[in-house]
Amino acid sequence: MESSKTEVIDAIFSPLHFNASQYAVAVNATVSTQLSGKHPFPLAGGALYRLGADTVAFHEAVVALCVTGWVSCSAPLLRTLLDLLLSTAIIVERPDEAEMRGFRFTHYWLKAMLFEGDGEAQQSKRQQIEAGMARLAEPDQERARRFIFK
Repeated sequence: MESSKTEVIDAIFSPLHFNASQYAVAVNATVSTQLSGKHPFPLAGGALYRLGADTVAFHEAVVALCVTGWVSCSAPLLRTLLDLLLSTAIIVERPDEAEMRGFRFTHYWLKAMLFEGDGEAQQSKRQQIEAGMARLAEPDQERARRFIFK
C-alpha cells in the first residue's frame, strides 16, 4: 500500500525537529562550558533561550496542523512565530540595552500578577522580581524598579 503524504511529511520533519533540538542543546552546552557557566548577559540570554524553545514548539505545532490537513488554522501560530522573531530582534538590537530588555521580557508576567493571590504568593513573586533586578547593572535597577512598581 502506498504511504500517505502526511506520513512522508512527518518522516521528513520529525528528524529535522529532533536534530534542531539536539543542535540547540549542544550549542547551549558549548557556550556554557566556554563561559564557565557564567553568561555575560544572563537575563537577555534567558529570554533568548525561552524564545528559542517557544519557536521550536510553535513550529512543531504548525507542522502538525499542516500535516493533518488544517493548514488554514496555522495562521495565528505563524503570527506568533513572527512575534517571537521580533522579540528576539528587539532584545539583541542594542547590547547596552539587552539585559534590561531581557528583564522586561522575562519579568513582565510577574508584574501583571504581582497583586494576585494571597500574601505568600505575592511575596514570592516580589522575591522573583527583586532577584531579577539584582542581576541588572546598578543604573538599570532603578529603571527596572520603575517599570515593575509604577
